[in-house]
Amino acid sequence: MQYPGWWHGTAAVEITIDQQAARVINRFDAFCTYYRLNYFLISDLPPGKHVATIRLAPGSLDKAAILKTRNVTVTNWQPYEKNAMYIGAMLY
Repeated sequence: MQYPGWWHGTAAVEITIDQQAARVINRFDAFCTYYRLNYFLISDLPPGKHVATIRLAPGSLDKAAILKTRNVTVTNWQPYEKNAMYIGAMLY
């Protein structure tokens, strides 16, 4: 089955919780050459309600360097040029 290449265009996200310092989480890794599920947890929060702001982190990632860690050779960089975030679900 052929999947659309949305995961190639993922980027880093910046998450601010309760107006604390922003956390940057890189959503692009060396395995972003194929479709797979990927998630992250933020587990160091005290119990209670929180306010979170999620946005694309400023700047861009060196995707070539990230892919090089797995010796990945890319012949078509067009799908990797995007910097986007895709949120499938949030648990709270």
